[in-house]
Amino acid sequence: MEQSSEKYFSISRSMVYLAIAIIITTYYKIWLSDVYLLRAVFAPHDDNHFITLASYILNGDWLGRYDQYSQYTLMKGVFYPIWIAMSNIAGIPLLTAQQLLYALACVVFIIAISPDVKHKGWLFVIYLFLLFNPFTIIVDRVFRLGIYPALTILVIASAYGLYARTLSGKGKPFLWSLLLGFSLSAFWHTREEAIWIIPSLLVLLFFTLYGVWVNRGYKLRRIAVFYVTPVILVWFSTLILATLNWQSYGVFTPLEIHSSEFESAYSGLLRIKTNSWRRFYPVVKEARIKAYAVSPAFQELRPYLEGNLGKQWQGHRVDIPAAFFIWAFRDAVQRAGYYNFSQSKNPKTIKQTFEFYERMGGELKKACNSGRLECASLLSPFVPPWHKEFTKLLIPTFYDNLKRLVTFDKFDYKKEGQFSAGWFRTFQLFETVTNEKIEVDRGSIQALRPEFYKKNSEKKKRTIRNIWNNFYRHLVPWFFILFIFLIPARGIYELIKCKVRPATVLGLSALAAILSNMIIVTLIQITSYSEIGRAMSPGYPVLLIFIIAGFMLLSELVGGWRSKKNAISQR
Repeated sequence: MEQSSEKYFSISRSMVYLAIAIIITTYYKIWLSDVYLLRAVFAPHDDNHFITLASYILNGDWLGRYDQYSQYTLMKGVFYPIWIAMSNIAGIPLLTAQQLLYALACVVFIIAISPDVKHKGWLFVIYLFLLFNPFTIIVDRVFRLGIYPALTILVIASAYGLYARTLSGKGKPFLWSLLLGFSLSAFWHTREEAIWIIPSLLVLLFFTLYGVWVNRGYKLRRIAVFYVTPVILVWFSTLILATLNWQSYGVFTPLEIHSSEFESAYSGLLRIKTNSWRRFYPVVKEARIKAYAVSPAFQELRPYLEGNLGKQWQGHRVDIPAAFFIWAFRDAVQRAGYYNFSQSKNPKTIKQTFEFYERMGGELKKACNSGRLECASLLSPFVPPWHKEFTKLLIPTFYDNLKRLVTFDKFDYKKEGQFSAGWFRTFQLFETVTNEKIEVDRGSIQALRPEFYKKNSEKKKRTIRNIWNNFYRHLVPWFFILFIFLIPARGIYELIKCKVRPATVLGLSALAAILSNMIIVTLIQITSYSEIGRAMSPGYPVLLIFIIAGFMLLSELVGGWRSKKNAISQR
Protein backbone atom coordinates (compact mmCIF):
# COMPACT_ATOMS: atom_id res chain seq x y z
CA MET A 1 0.00 0.00 0.00
CA GLU A 2 2.86 2.34 0.91
CA GLN A 3 4.63 1.58 -2.36
CA SER A 4 1.45 2.27 -4.30
CA SER A 5 0.95 5.63 -2.60
CA GLU A 6 4.59 6.57 -3.26
CA LYS A 7 4.17 5.70 -6.93
CA TYR A 8 1.02 7.79 -7.11
CA PHE A 9 2.79 10.72 -5.43
CA SER A 10 5.70 10.40 -7.84
CA ILE A 11 3.42 10.45 -10.87
CA SER A 12 1.47 13.42 -9.52
CA ARG A 13 4.65 15.33 -8.74
CA SER A 14 6.04 14.76 -12.25
CA MET A 15 2.80 16.02 -13.75
CA VAL A 16 2.96 19.11 -11.56
CA TYR A 17 6.52 19.78 -12.72
CA LEU A 18 5.41 19.34 -16.33
CA ALA A 19 2.48 21.71 -15.85
CA ILE A 20 4.71 24.36 -14.24
CA ALA A 21 7.26 24.06 -17.07
CA ILE A 22 4.48 24.41 -19.65
CA ILE A 23 3.09 27.52 -17.95
CA ILE A 24 6.53 29.17 -17.72
CA THR A 25 7.52 28.47 -21.34
CA THR A 26 4.09 29.53 -22.61
CA TYR A 27 4.41 32.82 -20.73
CA TYR A 28 7.91 33.25 -22.15
CA LYS A 29 6.63 32.82 -25.71
CA ILE A 30 3.81 35.32 -25.15
CA TRP A 31 6.32 37.77 -23.67
CA LEU A 32 8.61 37.23 -26.65
CA SER A 33 5.87 37.68 -29.25
CA ASP A 34 4.70 40.87 -27.51
CA VAL A 35 7.43 42.71 -29.43
CA TYR A 36 5.06 42.68 -32.42
CA LEU A 37 2.19 45.09 -31.82
CA LEU A 38 -1.05 44.55 -33.70
CA ARG A 39 -1.13 46.39 -37.00
CA ALA A 40 -4.54 47.87 -37.76
CA VAL A 41 -4.84 47.70 -41.54
CA PHE A 42 -7.92 48.86 -43.41
CA ALA A 43 -8.10 45.92 -45.81
CA PRO A 44 -11.81 45.45 -46.65
CA HIS A 45 -11.33 41.82 -47.68
CA ASP A 46 -9.07 40.80 -44.77
CA ASP A 47 -8.30 42.57 -41.47
CA ASN A 48 -11.12 45.09 -41.54
CA HIS A 49 -13.59 42.43 -42.70
CA PHE A 50 -12.93 40.16 -39.70
CA ILE A 51 -12.96 43.06 -37.22
CA THR A 52 -16.20 44.44 -38.65
CA LEU A 53 -17.98 41.08 -38.46
CA ALA A 54 -16.71 40.59 -34.89
CA SER A 55 -18.10 44.02 -33.94
CA TYR A 56 -21.48 43.04 -35.43
CA ILE A 57 -21.46 39.83 -33.38
CA LEU A 58 -20.61 41.79 -30.22
CA ASN A 59 -23.52 44.14 -31.04
CA GLY A 60 -25.84 41.13 -31.12
CA ASP A 61 -26.52 41.52 -34.85
CA TRP A 62 -24.93 38.23 -36.02
CA LEU A 63 -22.84 39.21 -39.09
CA GLY A 64 -24.67 42.51 -39.46
CA ARG A 65 -28.26 43.63 -39.93
CA TYR A 66 -29.92 42.70 -43.22
CA ASP A 67 -29.44 46.27 -44.48
CA GLN A 68 -25.69 45.87 -43.82
CA TYR A 69 -25.41 42.69 -45.91
CA SER A 70 -22.73 43.28 -48.56
CA GLN A 71 -20.40 41.40 -50.87
CA TYR A 72 -18.13 40.95 -47.82
CA THR A 73 -20.60 39.41 -45.36
CA LEU A 74 -20.47 35.71 -46.27
CA MET A 75 -17.38 35.68 -48.46
CA LYS A 76 -15.08 34.01 -45.88
CA GLY A 77 -15.41 31.44 -43.11
CA VAL A 78 -17.07 32.90 -40.01
CA PHE A 79 -15.26 31.13 -37.17
CA TYR A 80 -12.44 33.67 -36.99
CA PRO A 81 -14.79 36.64 -36.38
CA ILE A 82 -16.53 34.47 -33.77
CA TRP A 83 -13.14 33.80 -32.14
CA ILE A 84 -12.32 37.54 -32.12
CA ALA A 85 -15.66 38.26 -30.43
CA MET A 86 -15.09 35.48 -27.87
CA SER A 87 -11.64 36.91 -27.03
CA ASN A 88 -13.18 40.34 -26.55
CA ILE A 89 -15.87 38.97 -24.23
CA ALA A 90 -13.22 37.10 -22.23
CA GLY A 91 -11.24 40.33 -21.90
CA ILE A 92 -8.13 38.76 -23.42
CA PRO A 93 -6.16 40.70 -26.07
CA LEU A 94 -6.54 39.01 -29.44
CA LEU A 95 -2.87 38.18 -30.07
CA THR A 96 -2.53 36.77 -26.55
CA ALA A 97 -5.69 34.71 -26.99
CA GLN A 98 -4.28 33.27 -30.19
CA GLN A 99 -1.03 32.34 -28.45
CA LEU A 100 -3.00 30.67 -25.65
CA LEU A 101 -5.06 28.71 -28.17
CA TYR A 102 -1.90 27.48 -29.87
CA ALA A 103 -0.38 26.51 -26.50
CA LEU A 104 -3.59 24.64 -25.63
CA ALA A 105 -3.40 22.77 -28.93
CA CYS A 106 0.20 21.76 -28.13
CA VAL A 107 -0.93 20.49 -24.70
CA VAL A 108 -3.72 18.45 -26.31
CA PHE A 109 -1.16 16.96 -28.69
CA ILE A 110 1.22 15.79 -25.95
CA ILE A 111 -1.76 14.32 -24.07
CA ALA A 112 -2.77 12.47 -27.23
CA ILE A 113 0.66 10.89 -27.68
CA SER A 114 1.51 10.46 -23.98
CA PRO A 115 0.70 6.69 -23.87
CA ASP A 116 3.27 6.15 -26.64
CA VAL A 117 6.06 8.11 -24.92
CA LYS A 118 7.76 6.00 -22.25
CA HIS A 119 9.91 8.73 -20.71
CA LYS A 120 7.44 11.48 -19.82
CA GLY A 121 10.17 14.11 -19.68
CA TRP A 122 10.26 13.96 -23.47
CA LEU A 123 6.70 15.31 -23.52
CA PHE A 124 8.02 18.68 -22.42
CA VAL A 125 10.69 18.64 -25.15
CA ILE A 126 7.99 17.81 -27.70
CA TYR A 127 5.83 20.62 -26.33
CA LEU A 128 8.69 23.11 -26.71
CA PHE A 129 9.45 21.96 -30.25
CA LEU A 130 5.84 22.41 -31.28
CA LEU A 131 5.19 25.56 -29.26
CA PHE A 132 8.03 27.67 -30.66
CA ASN A 133 7.00 27.26 -34.29
CA PRO A 134 8.59 30.51 -35.54
CA PHE A 135 5.71 31.57 -37.76
CA THR A 136 3.31 31.61 -34.78
CA ILE A 137 5.52 34.13 -32.96
CA ILE A 138 5.47 36.92 -35.55
CA VAL A 139 1.72 37.22 -36.23
CA ASP A 140 0.87 40.92 -36.06
CA ARG A 141 -2.26 41.29 -38.18
CA VAL A 142 -5.86 40.18 -37.96
CA PHE A 143 -5.40 37.18 -40.23
CA ARG A 144 -6.88 33.73 -39.92
CA LEU A 145 -3.38 32.31 -39.75
CA GLY A 146 -3.50 33.54 -36.15
CA ILE A 147 -5.65 30.52 -35.21
CA TYR A 148 -5.36 28.17 -38.21
CA PRO A 149 -2.14 26.40 -37.08
CA ALA A 150 -3.66 25.79 -33.64
CA LEU A 151 -6.86 24.38 -35.14
CA THR A 152 -4.76 22.15 -37.40
CA ILE A 153 -2.94 20.69 -34.40
CA LEU A 154 -6.22 20.19 -32.53
CA VAL A 155 -7.74 18.27 -35.45
CA ILE A 156 -4.73 15.98 -35.94
CA ALA A 157 -4.16 15.49 -32.20
CA SER A 158 -7.79 14.66 -31.46
CA ALA A 159 -8.02 12.36 -34.50
CA TYR A 160 -4.88 10.52 -33.42
CA GLY A 161 -6.10 10.41 -29.82
CA LEU A 162 -9.33 8.82 -31.05
CA TYR A 163 -7.42 6.27 -33.16
CA ALA A 164 -5.03 5.30 -30.35
CA ARG A 165 -7.72 5.02 -27.64
CA THR A 166 -10.10 3.12 -29.90
CA LEU A 167 -7.61 0.35 -30.67
CA SER A 168 -5.94 0.21 -27.24
CA GLY A 169 -9.22 0.05 -25.35
CA LYS A 170 -7.76 2.45 -22.78
CA GLY A 171 -8.72 6.02 -22.04
CA LYS A 172 -11.98 7.61 -23.17
CA PRO A 173 -12.24 7.51 -26.97
CA PHE A 174 -15.65 9.20 -27.00
CA LEU A 175 -14.16 12.35 -25.46
CA TRP A 176 -11.56 12.41 -28.24
CA SER A 177 -14.38 11.89 -30.73
CA LEU A 178 -16.21 14.94 -29.36
CA LEU A 179 -12.99 16.99 -29.38
CA LEU A 180 -12.39 15.99 -33.01
CA GLY A 181 -15.92 17.06 -33.91
CA PHE A 182 -15.65 20.48 -32.29
CA SER A 183 -12.12 21.21 -33.53
CA LEU A 184 -12.92 20.02 -37.06
CA SER A 185 -16.06 22.20 -37.09
CA ALA A 186 -14.00 25.27 -36.15
CA PHE A 187 -11.33 24.29 -38.69
CA TRP A 188 -13.90 23.71 -41.44
CA HIS A 189 -15.47 27.14 -41.01
CA THR A 190 -12.23 29.13 -40.77
CA ARG A 191 -10.75 28.86 -44.28
CA GLU A 192 -12.39 27.82 -47.51
CA GLU A 193 -9.82 25.17 -48.56
CA ALA A 194 -10.25 23.06 -45.40
CA ILE A 195 -10.64 19.92 -47.50
CA TRP A 196 -6.85 19.47 -47.48
CA ILE A 197 -7.03 17.94 -43.98
CA ILE A 198 -9.23 15.04 -45.16
CA PRO A 199 -6.38 12.76 -46.44
CA SER A 200 -4.77 12.89 -42.99
CA LEU A 201 -8.02 11.83 -41.34
CA LEU A 202 -8.54 9.08 -43.91
CA VAL A 203 -5.11 7.64 -43.07
CA LEU A 204 -6.11 7.37 -39.41
CA LEU A 205 -9.47 5.87 -40.36
CA PHE A 206 -7.75 3.32 -42.61
CA PHE A 207 -5.43 2.17 -39.84
CA THR A 208 -8.34 1.97 -37.43
CA LEU A 209 -10.19 -0.34 -39.82
CA TYR A 210 -6.95 -2.22 -40.45
CA GLY A 211 -6.49 -2.75 -36.71
CA VAL A 212 -10.06 -4.01 -36.42
CA TRP A 213 -9.52 -6.41 -39.32
CA VAL A 214 -6.25 -7.76 -37.90
CA ASN A 215 -7.43 -8.28 -34.33
CA ARG A 216 -11.15 -8.95 -34.97
CA GLY A 217 -11.96 -8.40 -31.31
CA TYR A 218 -13.56 -4.98 -31.47
CA LYS A 219 -17.20 -3.95 -31.34
CA LEU A 220 -17.86 -2.41 -34.73
CA ARG A 221 -20.96 -0.49 -33.67
CA ARG A 222 -19.05 1.18 -30.85
CA ILE A 223 -16.23 2.19 -33.19
CA ALA A 224 -18.74 3.41 -35.77
CA VAL A 225 -20.27 5.74 -33.16
CA PHE A 226 -16.84 7.18 -32.37
CA TYR A 227 -16.12 7.99 -36.01
CA VAL A 228 -19.59 9.13 -37.06
CA THR A 229 -19.90 11.58 -34.15
CA PRO A 230 -17.35 14.11 -35.54
CA VAL A 231 -19.06 14.03 -38.94
CA ILE A 232 -22.42 14.74 -37.29
CA LEU A 233 -20.95 17.63 -35.30
CA VAL A 234 -19.44 19.21 -38.43
CA TRP A 235 -22.75 18.79 -40.25
CA PHE A 236 -24.63 20.23 -37.28
CA SER A 237 -22.32 23.26 -37.07
CA THR A 238 -22.88 23.88 -40.77
CA LEU A 239 -26.62 23.59 -40.23
CA ILE A 240 -26.51 26.10 -37.37
CA LEU A 241 -24.58 28.66 -39.46
CA ALA A 242 -26.91 28.20 -42.43
CA THR A 243 -29.94 28.61 -40.15
CA LEU A 244 -28.56 31.79 -38.60
CA ASN A 245 -27.98 33.19 -42.08
CA TRP A 246 -31.48 32.17 -43.08
CA GLN A 247 -32.98 33.98 -40.10
CA SER A 248 -30.85 37.09 -40.65
CA TYR A 249 -30.70 37.34 -44.45
CA GLY A 250 -33.16 34.85 -45.92
CA VAL A 251 -30.45 32.67 -47.52
CA PHE A 252 -29.80 29.12 -46.29
CA THR A 253 -26.04 28.75 -46.71
CA PRO A 254 -23.06 28.89 -44.32
CA LEU A 255 -20.84 30.57 -46.92
CA GLU A 256 -21.94 32.48 -49.99
CA ILE A 257 -19.01 31.66 -52.27
CA HIS A 258 -19.65 27.93 -51.71
CA SER A 259 -23.33 28.24 -52.55
CA SER A 260 -24.43 26.50 -55.74
CA GLU A 261 -25.66 29.82 -57.14
CA PHE A 262 -22.35 31.64 -56.81
CA GLU A 263 -20.29 28.64 -57.89
CA SER A 264 -22.34 28.27 -61.08
CA ALA A 265 -21.85 31.95 -61.99
CA TYR A 266 -18.15 32.15 -61.21
CA SER A 267 -17.20 28.79 -62.69
CA GLY A 268 -19.17 29.71 -65.78
CA LEU A 269 -16.74 32.57 -66.39
CA LEU A 270 -13.68 30.42 -65.72
CA ARG A 271 -14.79 27.82 -68.28
CA ILE A 272 -14.84 30.19 -71.26
CA LYS A 273 -12.07 29.47 -73.77
CA THR A 274 -10.28 32.38 -75.44
CA ASN A 275 -7.72 32.84 -78.19
CA SER A 276 -5.36 34.63 -75.82
CA TRP A 277 -4.19 33.08 -72.57
CA ARG A 278 -2.14 34.54 -69.77
CA ARG A 279 -1.11 32.89 -66.52
CA PHE A 280 -2.73 34.40 -63.40
CA TYR A 281 -5.48 36.00 -65.52
CA PRO A 282 -8.29 33.41 -65.73
CA VAL A 283 -11.08 35.76 -66.91
CA VAL A 284 -9.47 38.10 -69.44
CA LYS A 285 -11.39 40.82 -71.25
CA GLU A 286 -11.94 38.56 -74.28
CA ALA A 287 -13.75 36.03 -72.04
CA ARG A 288 -15.85 38.76 -70.46
CA ILE A 289 -16.86 40.15 -73.88
CA LYS A 290 -18.02 36.67 -74.93
CA ALA A 291 -19.95 36.26 -71.68
CA TYR A 292 -21.71 39.64 -72.06
CA ALA A 293 -23.02 38.50 -75.43
CA VAL A 294 -24.73 35.36 -74.13
CA SER A 295 -25.71 36.35 -70.57
CA PRO A 296 -28.07 39.28 -70.02
CA ALA A 297 -27.39 38.93 -66.28
CA PHE A 298 -23.63 39.32 -66.70
CA GLN A 299 -24.26 42.19 -69.14
CA GLU A 300 -25.56 44.17 -66.15
CA LEU A 301 -22.03 44.20 -64.75
CA ARG A 302 -20.34 45.48 -67.90
CA PRO A 303 -20.39 49.21 -66.98
CA TYR A 304 -18.53 48.36 -63.77
CA LEU A 305 -16.06 45.63 -64.79
CA GLU A 306 -15.08 47.56 -67.92
CA GLY A 307 -15.36 50.95 -66.25
CA ASN A 308 -13.65 52.68 -63.33
CA LEU A 309 -14.22 49.79 -60.91
CA GLY A 310 -12.46 47.31 -63.19
CA LYS A 311 -9.63 49.78 -63.83
CA GLN A 312 -9.11 50.23 -60.09
CA TRP A 313 -8.75 46.49 -59.59
CA GLN A 314 -6.56 46.19 -62.68
CA GLY A 315 -4.16 48.95 -61.67
CA HIS A 316 -1.07 48.97 -63.92
CA ARG A 317 -1.51 45.33 -64.93
CA VAL A 318 -2.57 44.05 -68.34
CA ASP A 319 -5.94 42.89 -66.94
CA ILE A 320 -7.64 41.98 -63.65
CA PRO A 321 -5.57 39.17 -62.05
CA ALA A 322 -7.04 36.05 -60.47
CA ALA A 323 -6.23 37.20 -56.93
CA PHE A 324 -8.48 40.24 -57.46
CA PHE A 325 -11.05 39.16 -60.03
CA ILE A 326 -13.37 37.32 -57.65
CA TRP A 327 -13.61 40.44 -55.50
CA ALA A 328 -13.93 42.76 -58.51
CA PHE A 329 -16.75 40.53 -59.75
CA ARG A 330 -18.56 40.71 -56.39
CA ASP A 331 -18.02 44.47 -56.16
CA ALA A 332 -19.58 44.85 -59.61
CA VAL A 333 -22.61 42.81 -58.52
CA GLN A 334 -23.12 45.16 -55.59
CA ARG A 335 -22.68 48.25 -57.78
CA ALA A 336 -25.34 46.83 -60.10
CA GLY A 337 -27.89 47.11 -57.27
CA TYR A 338 -27.70 43.73 -55.58
CA TYR A 339 -26.82 42.92 -51.98
CA ASN A 340 -28.14 45.44 -49.46
CA PHE A 341 -25.26 47.60 -48.28
CA SER A 342 -26.01 51.26 -49.10
CA GLN A 343 -29.07 50.05 -51.00
CA SER A 344 -32.77 50.16 -50.18
CA LYS A 345 -33.61 48.45 -46.88
CA ASN A 346 -35.45 45.61 -48.56
CA PRO A 347 -34.88 42.03 -47.31
CA LYS A 348 -35.74 40.71 -50.79
CA THR A 349 -32.60 42.29 -52.26
CA ILE A 350 -30.38 39.65 -50.67
CA LYS A 351 -32.43 36.81 -52.11
CA GLN A 352 -32.42 38.56 -55.49
CA THR A 353 -28.61 38.54 -55.35
CA PHE A 354 -28.58 34.75 -55.18
CA GLU A 355 -31.20 34.61 -57.94
CA PHE A 356 -28.92 36.82 -60.04
CA TYR A 357 -25.98 34.41 -59.62
CA GLU A 358 -28.23 31.45 -60.42
CA ARG A 359 -29.60 33.17 -63.52
CA MET A 360 -26.14 34.15 -64.74
CA GLY A 361 -24.77 30.64 -64.15
CA GLY A 362 -27.70 29.11 -65.99
CA GLU A 363 -27.24 31.43 -68.98
CA LEU A 364 -23.53 30.66 -69.27
CA LYS A 365 -24.12 26.92 -68.90
CA LYS A 366 -26.80 27.01 -71.59
CA ALA A 367 -24.44 28.90 -73.92
CA CYS A 368 -21.73 26.28 -73.32
CA ASN A 369 -24.10 23.38 -73.97
CA SER A 370 -25.50 24.94 -77.14
CA GLY A 371 -22.07 25.72 -78.57
CA ARG A 372 -22.44 29.50 -78.46
CA LEU A 373 -19.48 29.48 -76.09
CA GLU A 374 -16.51 27.18 -76.30
CA CYS A 375 -15.99 25.97 -72.76
CA ALA A 376 -13.45 23.85 -70.88
CA SER A 377 -13.87 21.57 -67.89
CA LEU A 378 -12.68 22.62 -64.43
CA LEU A 379 -10.88 20.85 -61.58
CA SER A 380 -12.99 22.86 -59.14
CA PRO A 381 -15.37 25.85 -59.39
CA PHE A 382 -12.52 28.17 -58.38
CA VAL A 383 -9.55 26.70 -60.27
CA PRO A 384 -9.10 27.83 -63.91
CA PRO A 385 -8.89 25.25 -66.73
CA TRP A 386 -5.66 23.29 -66.88
CA HIS A 387 -3.18 24.37 -69.56
CA LYS A 388 -0.25 22.34 -70.86
CA GLU A 389 2.07 25.08 -69.56
CA PHE A 390 0.88 24.25 -66.03
CA THR A 391 2.10 20.67 -66.36
CA LYS A 392 5.67 21.84 -66.89
CA LEU A 393 5.46 23.93 -63.72
CA LEU A 394 3.89 21.24 -61.53
CA ILE A 395 6.95 19.38 -60.22
CA PRO A 396 9.32 22.41 -59.93
CA THR A 397 6.66 24.46 -58.11
CA PHE A 398 5.78 21.60 -55.77
CA TYR A 399 9.46 21.13 -54.95
CA ASP A 400 10.00 24.86 -54.33
CA ASN A 401 6.99 25.03 -52.02
CA LEU A 402 8.03 21.92 -50.11
CA LYS A 403 11.54 23.32 -49.76
CA ARG A 404 10.14 26.63 -48.52
CA LEU A 405 8.08 24.75 -45.94
CA VAL A 406 10.83 22.44 -44.70
CA THR A 407 13.46 25.21 -44.46
CA PHE A 408 11.08 27.73 -42.81
CA ASP A 409 12.05 30.15 -45.54
CA LYS A 410 10.79 33.75 -45.91
CA PHE A 411 10.61 34.27 -42.16
CA ASP A 412 10.40 38.03 -41.61
CA TYR A 413 11.24 38.51 -37.93
CA LYS A 414 12.36 42.13 -38.40
CA LYS A 415 9.04 43.55 -39.62
CA GLU A 416 10.82 46.74 -40.62
CA GLY A 417 8.81 49.53 -42.20
CA GLN A 418 5.47 47.84 -41.43
CA PHE A 419 2.89 50.06 -39.76
CA SER A 420 -0.83 50.37 -39.29
CA ALA A 421 -2.73 51.77 -42.27
CA GLY A 422 -6.08 53.49 -42.12
CA TRP A 423 -7.87 56.32 -40.38
CA PHE A 424 -8.55 57.22 -36.75
CA ARG A 425 -11.90 55.41 -36.97
CA THR A 426 -10.08 52.28 -38.18
CA PHE A 427 -7.64 52.35 -35.27
CA GLN A 428 -10.42 52.90 -32.74
CA LEU A 429 -12.42 49.96 -34.10
CA PHE A 430 -9.42 47.62 -34.04
CA GLU A 431 -8.34 48.69 -30.57
CA THR A 432 -11.83 48.36 -29.10
CA VAL A 433 -12.61 44.98 -30.63
CA THR A 434 -9.21 43.32 -30.10
CA ASN A 435 -8.26 44.85 -26.72
CA GLU A 436 -4.78 45.26 -28.22
CA LYS A 437 -2.30 48.10 -28.26
CA ILE A 438 -2.16 49.22 -31.90
CA GLU A 439 1.05 49.78 -33.84
CA VAL A 440 1.55 53.37 -35.03
CA ASP A 441 0.92 54.36 -38.64
CA ARG A 442 4.30 55.93 -39.46
CA GLY A 443 7.95 55.62 -38.60
CA SER A 444 8.32 59.15 -37.26
CA ILE A 445 6.07 58.31 -34.31
CA GLN A 446 7.77 54.95 -33.80
CA ALA A 447 11.11 56.75 -33.49
CA LEU A 448 9.80 58.66 -30.45
CA ARG A 449 9.68 55.53 -28.31
CA PRO A 450 12.10 55.41 -25.32
CA GLU A 451 15.52 53.86 -25.76
CA PHE A 452 14.84 51.02 -23.29
CA TYR A 453 11.85 49.95 -25.41
CA LYS A 454 13.92 49.96 -28.59
CA LYS A 455 16.74 47.97 -26.94
CA ASN A 456 14.33 45.39 -25.50
CA SER A 457 12.65 45.04 -28.87
CA GLU A 458 15.97 44.39 -30.56
CA LYS A 459 16.90 41.77 -27.96
CA LYS A 460 13.60 39.97 -28.40
CA LYS A 461 13.93 39.98 -32.17
CA ARG A 462 17.46 38.61 -31.96
CA THR A 463 16.19 35.82 -29.72
CA ILE A 464 13.42 35.03 -32.19
CA ARG A 465 15.94 35.02 -35.02
CA ASN A 466 18.18 32.60 -33.09
CA ILE A 467 15.28 30.24 -32.38
CA TRP A 468 14.38 30.21 -36.07
CA ASN A 469 17.90 30.08 -37.49
CA ASN A 470 19.66 27.75 -35.03
CA PHE A 471 16.92 25.15 -34.63
CA TYR A 472 14.12 25.17 -37.17
CA ARG A 473 15.85 26.51 -40.26
CA HIS A 474 18.96 24.32 -40.10
CA LEU A 475 17.90 21.19 -38.20
CA VAL A 476 14.36 20.46 -39.42
CA PRO A 477 15.37 19.90 -43.10
CA TRP A 478 17.79 17.12 -42.11
CA PHE A 479 15.21 15.49 -39.86
CA PHE A 480 12.67 15.66 -42.67
CA ILE A 481 15.03 14.00 -45.16
CA LEU A 482 15.67 11.18 -42.69
CA PHE A 483 12.05 10.54 -41.81
CA ILE A 484 10.62 10.96 -45.33
CA PHE A 485 12.34 7.65 -46.07
CA LEU A 486 12.02 5.96 -42.69
CA ILE A 487 8.32 6.46 -41.95
CA PRO A 488 6.84 5.31 -45.31
CA ALA A 489 9.29 2.36 -45.42
CA ARG A 490 8.31 1.30 -41.91
CA GLY A 491 4.66 1.76 -42.79
CA ILE A 492 4.91 -0.71 -45.67
CA TYR A 493 6.98 -3.16 -43.61
CA GLU A 494 4.61 -3.04 -40.63
CA LEU A 495 1.54 -3.49 -42.82
CA ILE A 496 3.10 -6.62 -44.29
CA LYS A 497 3.95 -7.90 -40.81
CA CYS A 498 0.45 -6.99 -39.55
CA LYS A 499 1.93 -5.11 -36.60
CA VAL A 500 1.68 -1.35 -37.04
CA ARG A 501 3.20 1.02 -34.50
CA PRO A 502 1.16 4.08 -33.40
CA ALA A 503 4.13 6.38 -34.15
CA THR A 504 4.18 5.11 -37.73
CA VAL A 505 0.48 5.88 -38.11
CA LEU A 506 0.96 9.39 -36.69
CA GLY A 507 3.84 10.00 -39.10
CA LEU A 508 1.90 8.77 -42.12
CA SER A 509 -1.10 10.86 -41.13
CA ALA A 510 1.08 13.98 -40.83
CA LEU A 511 2.79 13.18 -44.13
CA ALA A 512 -0.59 12.90 -45.85
CA ALA A 513 -1.50 16.34 -44.50
CA ILE A 514 1.80 17.84 -45.66
CA LEU A 515 1.45 16.46 -49.19
CA SER A 516 -2.22 17.45 -49.42
CA ASN A 517 -1.50 21.00 -48.29
CA MET A 518 1.44 21.30 -50.69
CA ILE A 519 -0.62 20.01 -53.62
CA ILE A 520 -3.38 22.56 -53.03
CA VAL A 521 -0.86 25.38 -52.50
CA THR A 522 0.96 24.34 -55.68
CA LEU A 523 -2.26 24.32 -57.73
CA ILE A 524 -3.16 27.76 -56.42
CA GLN A 525 0.30 29.13 -57.17
CA ILE A 526 0.40 27.68 -60.69
CA THR A 527 -3.10 28.67 -61.77
CA SER A 528 -4.08 31.73 -59.79
CA TYR A 529 -1.54 33.77 -57.81
CA SER A 530 2.02 33.59 -56.62
CA GLU A 531 1.76 34.68 -52.96
CA ILE A 532 0.84 31.59 -50.97
CA GLY A 533 2.37 32.36 -47.55
CA ARG A 534 -0.91 32.42 -45.64
CA ALA A 535 -2.14 29.19 -47.22
CA MET A 536 1.08 27.50 -46.06
CA SER A 537 0.67 28.49 -42.39
CA PRO A 538 -0.92 25.18 -41.25
CA GLY A 539 1.83 23.20 -42.96
CA TYR A 540 4.46 24.19 -40.39
CA PRO A 541 2.90 22.56 -37.30
CA VAL A 542 2.07 19.46 -39.37
CA LEU A 543 5.71 19.31 -40.44
CA LEU A 544 6.77 19.46 -36.78
CA ILE A 545 4.31 16.69 -35.91
CA PHE A 546 5.85 14.59 -38.69
CA ILE A 547 9.32 15.14 -37.20
CA ILE A 548 8.04 14.28 -33.71
CA ALA A 549 6.48 11.05 -35.02
CA GLY A 550 9.79 10.21 -36.69
CA PHE A 551 11.70 10.53 -33.43
CA MET A 552 9.05 8.51 -31.59
CA LEU A 553 9.41 5.73 -34.16
CA LEU A 554 13.21 5.93 -34.13
CA SER A 555 13.22 5.71 -30.33
CA GLU A 556 11.02 2.61 -30.42
CA LEU A 557 13.23 0.94 -33.03
CA VAL A 558 16.41 1.68 -31.10
CA GLY A 559 14.80 0.49 -27.89
CA GLY A 560 13.68 -2.73 -29.55
CA TRP A 561 17.15 -3.29 -30.97
CA ARG A 562 18.76 -2.80 -27.56
CA SER A 563 16.30 -5.22 -25.93
CA LYS A 564 17.13 -7.89 -28.48
CA LYS A 565 20.86 -7.28 -28.02
CA ASN A 566 20.55 -7.60 -24.25
CA ALA A 567 18.48 -10.78 -24.59
CA ILE A 568 21.11 -12.34 -26.87
CA SER A 569 23.97 -11.37 -24.53
CA GLN A 570 22.20 -13.02 -21.56
CA ARG A 571 21.90 -16.39 -23.29
